[in-house]
Amino acid sequence: MVISAILCLGSLAYNFWYVQMQNLKFGVDLKDAFKAGGYFLDIYIKPYARCTSYILGLVLGVLFM
Repeated sequence: MVISAILCLGSLAYNFWYVQMQNLKFGVDLKDAFKAGGYFLDIYIKPYARCTSYILGLVLGVLFM
């Protein structure tokens, strides 16, 4: 559980840091989606940026087993 919490917090910290450093907007219109390549390539695609939901799913799967 501790390792899961550390990984989730690390992922959230990376996302917050990257968005702040790149000055990215929270929402992107569909017409601007291709201009937002930094968000797509560095946040949406990277597994360490999106692993929080997978880790929580694993933890809940173990708890409900």
